[in-house]
Amino acid sequence: MFVVVVIQLCFYSDLLSRIQNLEPERMYVVLGGGVKAEEFVVQRYIAYYRRIKSEYETAWKVERDTYPEPTEHCEVCSWYPLCDKRRRDADHLSFVAGISRNQRKALGERSISTVAGLAELALPIQPKIDRIGEAGLFRIREQARIQVMGRKEGKSIYEMLEPMEADKGLATLPSPSAGDVFLDLESNPFVLDQGLEYLIGFLTLDANAEPRYESIWSLNRAEEKKAFEDFIAVVMDRWQRDAAMHIYHYAPYEPTAIKRLAGRHGTCVDEVDELLRAGIFVDLYRVVRQSLRASVESYSIKRLEVLYGFSRTTPLREANIALNAFEAALALGSRHGADSLLKTIEGYNSDDCESALRLRDWLEVRRTVQESKMGHALPRPAISSGKPG
Repeated sequence: MFVVVVIQLCFYSDLLSRIQNLEPERMYVVLGGGVKAEEFVVQRYIAYYRRIKSEYETAWKVERDTYPEPTEHCEVCSWYPLCDKRRRDADHLSFVAGISRNQRKALGERSISTVAGLAELALPIQPKIDRIGEAGLFRIREQARIQVMGRKEGKSIYEMLEPMEADKGLATLPSPSAGDVFLDLESNPFVLDQGLEYLIGFLTLDANAEPRYESIWSLNRAEEKKAFEDFIAVVMDRWQRDAAMHIYHYAPYEPTAIKRLAGRHGTCVDEVDELLRAGIFVDLYRVVRQSLRASVESYSIKRLEVLYGFSRTTPLREANIALNAFEAALALGSRHGADSLLKTIEGYNSDDCESALRLRDWLEVRRTVQESKMGHALPRPAISSGKPG
């Protein structure tokens, strides 16, 4: 977001240069509310601006019939509805969950350009499609197939993958425990040199098995260290009282960030090592991808929520705008206006934590159903103390 702001300022400075035949020396971001304006020296950034402007103009001249390829910025772009409609009207391959841009390009070279077309692709195909292996092609074809089935049935559907292996998917789910923690972190990789984990959000169950959400905020490096230490203290206390507890998260970011925080601050290193050795972290994304295929356009937890009936309290588009605005404020070194965004971000984070809980419970039901079909129980991961040796 910081880069976007500076490029926009460079664009204005470039326009002024043409009008007045003199390049401005400085440019400013005025956030309002009496806060001092952020100052930037034009000469420090204008060369980079001119380079990307030139690259853009070259690309535009080479191929004027451009197509709105989806990017991360789509989540906050005001043009999103228009681009999304164009892609949906074309049944664009970008809607196939897990497909890469290179795979879409390779398929396009063989005149396979729609989700429906991919779903109907007969395998094996000869000659083979360049840059797509047989396993990869089968995976995306099957994904397109179930998405087309979901469209025809007018609802989200899923199918379990066979066979159920002893060390993958549902077999990697530990037994639910009263001490379990459901974790989600919010971060900004572009501030304070190495980035900042500015929110540690986690959900636990109280004595009545009702969810209880807690948040620990950090807006500087010292607060980040304390937040990390406080969280690890909570986890170690719960683990001591309940040896069967686990920390559930979706996708591998959380344990990676926990390891990074231990290294960055040189604290809680032994505790984190024990947690990792004991297999306390459980990646629900990995469980999902190894156990089922769903008629979703992405395997983000937000897309899966329709399967287990979870409704968010904070609208996703509102949350994405708040996240981008808050991270821009952090990058610019200003807290002005940021406080009003914290409630929205916290609501979004709380939804993520509770969604992980509901997904875990839903997967447990799927596990029970599969065991009934197979006629025997699936294994569970062994409980470990995490002690070395």
